Amino acid sequence: MGRISTSPRRAMDEHLQDIAALQERFRTSVQTGLDGAYVSELQASSSYKPNLLPSDAETGHGAIHELVAVLRDGNWIHTRAENLVPGDVVTVKAGQCVPADIRLVETEDLWVNNHALTGQTTPLERTAVTVSVFDSPGESLPYMQAANMVFYGTMITQGAGKGVVCRTGAETVLGIISSTVLNQQSARKVSEDVRLYEDVKSLGVACKNDKIPAALSKVSAIVVAHPSVIKRTVVTISFGTNLPALVTAMDADLEASESSTDDVEAGIAAYIMDKYKQNQDANAMMRAMSACRHFPEELSRDQAAIARFCDLFHNPTTSRYSASLAGQVSGCEVYVHFDQECGAHIVVLQGPAREVLSRCGKVRKASGIVPLDTLDLKNVEAMFEGLESKGELVVAFAELYLDTKEYAVGTTFDIEQPNFPTANMVYLGALGLIDKAQPELVNLATHCQAADVNLYVVTENSEFDHDANYLASVQLRAKRTASDDLSSGVDTYNLASPRQLSSSGRFASLCSVKMTIKDEATDKSYTLSPKVVSQAAISISNTYTEWKLLLLEHPCVVMEGGSPTQIDLLVETLQDLGETVALVASGNANALSLMNADVGFAIPTDSTIDLSEDAADFVLGYSDAPRCDAVRIVQLAKRAPSVAVEATTEISTNDVDSRQIEAKQAVTNLFREAVNIAKLLNLSNDDISECYQQAMGAFKLSLSVVMKTLGQPVASSATAAFMTSMLASMAALKP
Repeated sequence: MGRISTSPRRAMDEHLQDIAALQERFRTSVQTGLDGAYVSELQASSSYKPNLLPSDAETGHGAIHELVAVLRDGNWIHTRAENLVPGDVVTVKAGQCVPADIRLVETEDLWVNNHALTGQTTPLERTAVTVSVFDSPGESLPYMQAANMVFYGTMITQGAGKGVVCRTGAETVLGIISSTVLNQQSARKVSEDVRLYEDVKSLGVACKNDKIPAALSKVSAIVVAHPSVIKRTVVTISFGTNLPALVTAMDADLEASESSTDDVEAGIAAYIMDKYKQNQDANAMMRAMSACRHFPEELSRDQAAIARFCDLFHNPTTSRYSASLAGQVSGCEVYVHFDQECGAHIVVLQGPAREVLSRCGKVRKASGIVPLDTLDLKNVEAMFEGLESKGELVVAFAELYLDTKEYAVGTTFDIEQPNFPTANMVYLGALGLIDKAQPELVNLATHCQAADVNLYVVTENSEFDHDANYLASVQLRAKRTASDDLSSGVDTYNLASPRQLSSSGRFASLCSVKMTIKDEATDKSYTLSPKVVSQAAISISNTYTEWKLLLLEHPCVVMEGGSPTQIDLLVETLQDLGETVALVASGNANALSLMNADVGFAIPTDSTIDLSEDAADFVLGYSDAPRCDAVRIVQLAKRAPSVAVEATTEISTNDVDSRQIEAKQAVTNLFREAVNIAKLLNLSNDDISECYQQAMGAFKLSLSVVMKTLGQPVASSATAAFMTSMLASMAALKP
């Protein structure tokens, strides 16, 4: 079966026509609708098909069952969605699933969510304005991006509108995808392993036609669509200056790598409120955090995490503060509140640790507020350095109660041009933030390591997309790194250089994330740092070398904010690189990509229409971690061949000799390729020799186990083990 286009297109120009041309084409009127006699004529014709998706035709009803308001013969009536015909004038409103592809002629604050069709989660505003190609010479407006169109299966989230039905059933955009899914379902090669089939069923997973695709045991790369796997997280809180107290997830009896961001932050907050409720430093810090809840609309990643954590300490019924103002000064967030208990205004400062500390001249002690002495300063700075050494970003808090005479009740504060002091403040404490991998990413990486496959995660939502300043700083650091390398002569610019690729703008790492992965074979744990890039790294403009170095250099790559179109491009590129690719995804937008992958896993959704389940080889169950179940299935399939080998009959000497010759040739080729990669990674001959020694040690152990189990040499297993061990060792030595 050839590759299926994920962007099916026909001649679609309704979005470019004015209302008069639209009425003429469909023999309708936006004032009176279709003539009833004409509708009867259409429905009586032999070519008439009800407004059903091809996948719904067998059941005799549409996926959308609600009644639709339709204008016919000048009267508004209600009919079932499957009775609509092209030319019908209909209305849509908030909460309604769009019953056909509709050209809008009137709108009132209309917004639509196209997630069911395109995978995009952000609602889009729709209008009735006609846009002609002549309005923008040299440009054409894609049908799917037209603001005056709404499409079958999408959801109206706000407002209302009126429009003309242009396409129904199989002729809609979603219908075209549905037709493609049904028509292209040629049989894959299947495995006859009954035991594997039973093991898969035991996980609550449904197999298409009750068969296992033969490619399952050959999967070498898994692409996973996921909402979000990396979040900025508060992992440490400190308060006081005399040997500053530190509270982490471990104090709350949580294992950070096994807990979600919400669990870690809630656990730390609950521990402080329970264990330190009598501690003056802790109480002052908690009061300040409960006040830091007023931020600009566009939050940076750091501020979003801090705001989320501070919300845990805010209780509207017991809060002492009111009349909040928020602004910025010297890169710090500044807040002015009124403390109802003391009858005084209070200034709270929150920002980069050393900037806040530089504005502090006092500290709270048992005896009261006292000057910040040298010892206190050293203690705080040592605490900062300790957190930073663990890769945490440190954000500090300080406060200052204003003189009630100078700043009496009713004082007007200027937050843009501060007319209040922001110096000689009282130091309170600090927070430590990291980029944390969510537990499901850790589990996915662990199972992929055990299954010997590379993991590529494409997230739908990205914190980085909403932080333009952070993205700009990443690109600036990347340019500086490349510039420093060139000026120092360390690495002459070369597109084939991994160092230059990783430091270029589109391929620059967005953040540093560390995951603790457990090796099932040795029962040992090691640290894995996934490569985290923006969705801009997935581009048709990438060269073959860029793709190869981006995708094959790292065992785990996270691509933030990708689209279904980019997922399909990623699957196709990995296949071009020689990988056998499994895709784990959901939704209509990924249906054709699931068919294009060598193995497709569909995640069940609650959508009214979901073609991914028809397109995939497996439909995963409603478990807590369905994506991990997909990798477990790959693991099962990869173990299955060893069972089959045990049952084989005796192998002739000639077959063994032939296999040994082929194995030696394969190993020689792998060696040559590995040395070439090592040179690209700037490894010296000594480094390559060390890699060889490490790889041979792991290879001998693996081969001895196989031979002991099977009682005979197995060239394919030995070759695979050798390649995996050598490349893993080289990756560990990458500068």
